Order: sequence, then C-alpha cells, then structure tokens
Amino acid sequence: MKRAHAFLERGFSFPERLSLDSLSESVRTHLKALRLSEGEEFVMLNGQGSLGTYKVLESKKNVFSTERSELKQGVSLSPVIHVYLAPPKNDSLEETVRQLTEIGASSIRFLSTQNVQLKKNEKLSTERLQRISDGACEQCLRPHTLEIHSGFFSIEEALAQKNHIVFCDESLAEQNLIGFSHHVPKITKDSSFTLLIGPEGGWTDTERAQIKSKVFSLGLGEHILRVPTASVSAAFFLRLLYQQQQ
Repeated sequence: MKRAHAFLERGFSFPERLSLDSLSESVRTHLKALRLSEGEEFVMLNGQGSLGTYKVLESKKNVFSTERSELKQGVSLSPVIHVYLAPPKNDSLEETVRQLTEIGASSIRFLSTQNVQLKKNEKLSTERLQRISDGACEQCLRPHTLEIHSGFFSIEEALAQKNHIVFCDESLAEQNLIGFSHHVPKITKDSSFTLLIGPEGGWTDTERAQIKSKVFSLGLGEHILRVPTASVSAAFFLRLLYQQQQ
C-alpha cells in the first residue's frame, strides 16, 4: 500500500474541509504537482504533535476539495534529547540534521569548540537547516518539530543544563566500548538528556578535562565516527536505554 504524502504547516488547525487557498504556497505547489485523484489521501502535520488525514473529494483544473477523514495525536518524544554539536561543513551538517530529526532528537544547538570546522564568522543558515529538518519530519511522519537554535553556544552553557549530560568520547574507541565508561545515569520517566557531540577534529585536552568531570562519558565502538554517525548513534542509544528502563 502506497503511503500518503505528508506536509508540515506549523500551527495548522485541521478544519473539516480543506481548500488549496487555505494552505501555504509551498504546500499548494506540492499538492498541485502530485495531481492527486478523487479518493486519494494526504497527511497534514502541525509540528505540535497532531496529524490529520485528508481525502480528496474532487480534483479538477480549477477545483480541489477535501475532507478530513482522521485526526490523531502523535506519540510524544521520549526522552527529550537536546543536542549540542560542533557543526561540520556542508553536506555533513545537513545529513546530521536529517538523521537527528528522524531518530527523535528534540533540539539542536551549535557548540563552539577549538577544532570546530564551521567557525562563528562563517555563514550558518539556521533557517535553511530548519527547512531541511521540517522536510525530514514530512518524510518520516514526525508530528513534533525539531527546533534548531541560532548562534553558537559555549561548552560552559552546555554544561550548565540541569539534566543528564552525556559526552560522546572518541577516546573510548581504544577500549572498543559501546556504552557508558563508568557511571550510568539513573533514568526515570521524566529524564531528559543533553548530548555533546564534538568536532570532526576531536576535542582538545583542555576541553576534555573541562567536560569529563561533570558528565556521563559514552563510547560508540572501536571506530572514530563522523559527526552525523556519532550523533544518530548516540541519540538512538539514549532512546533505547530510556525505553529499556521504563
């Protein structure tokens, strides 16, 4: 069975009947290009957890009418995972955003480190990256948006978060470790995480010493992973650990 196409429109109110005029220009353009026939369906997402399915009643050159056939609330993202990452350049950053959206991270903030590839004075279009994330929501039917914050944040700001702070430590690859090196966070139903992902060039000794005294160190196996792979692997590990302890 072919899966219905999905469209994200923030704040969408899910009326019983839906016309093209009530939609944003980008959604209208995509719907027209699809040329949906009578009886076919598409899904609207509002980014706040709701999904509405619409069935096409009439689709002609100047007429497009639909009715809502289903409205439901999506499953809440658990646990909440706020990612602080040192952004790589170009396609690697876009890949990271897509994968973190699909795996269920809650937000992304960009971390300023010594070896970060994308410096503060280089162009970082959070609006473009947000569009990429929203597109990933449509592809995977994620009803809650991932929020991408503008600007750069310091390591000190990341370490000030009042939740379980998890540090992806590439030095643990020497131990072929998958999991926490020493202490494991005590996880409850309300637990949330701050996940620190370092730069492609690695953490400096000073940064590592600053971080390791205040966090849970996580190993991701025997290989040194790129930022996209490390990000999605660590986020999946935390979601799996949370689910196993409920």
